Amino acid sequence: MSLPSFSPNSQPGSQGDGYQPPTQAPYYQQQPQPQQPTAPAVAEAVKVVEYVDIPGREPVKLASVTQRFLARVIDLGIFLAVDALIIFMLTGVLSLGSGDDASDFIFTFLGLMVIFNLYLMPLMFLFGYLYESIMVTLWGATVGKLLFGVKVVNSVNAELPGPGAGFMRFLIPALCPLIPFIGLLGTLIFLISPTFDSSGRRQGWHDKIANTLVVASK
Repeated sequence: MSLPSFSPNSQPGSQGDGYQPPTQAPYYQQQPQPQQPTAPAVAEAVKVVEYVDIPGREPVKLASVTQRFLARVIDLGIFLAVDALIIFMLTGVLSLGSGDDASDFIFTFLGLMVIFNLYLMPLMFLFGYLYESIMVTLWGATVGKLLFGVKVVNSVNAELPGPGAGFMRFLIPALCPLIPFIGLLGTLIFLISPTFDSSGRRQGWHDKIANTLVVASK
């Protein structure tokens, strides 16, 4: 009986030896492959950021920072336009029959603007309250918010915020200019505070005080 002969130069897996090399690395050398997030998982991650759960109601979509900014710009423009219109009418009354030329009219207008805004601030505060607080109480939105699909709701039940919340939401930022060493900077911080809300609900400081949320109405 003869034994099979092997050539010293033969390599494993060569023809005739019956050995098959492994097609992949052993299991202890294999690296786990990272799993790609599925579409539902991505959608759920977006939902967590953009939607807020309200007990007993469907999740509500938060208004974006851009929507809120543009709505605020419109409301500020309306406020300044009313302010300028009142002063323009006062200037016209004072200049009536005086024969002043255009330069005198402009000078009178600018002078009245300074005096009006310094000494009649309570009147503009009242207009701001009537405009923003009452509109938010009755409809949940000002003109700017209506134009850009923004609505203020109660953070607990997503209903209209009510007169108390509507007033507090307006009052706190509006009083900042009257506080020494804070002034308009305080109002600005209140208005941008939704951008750094750690809760992820985009609530400004005034929203937290009034227990309100700003949501997308369309």
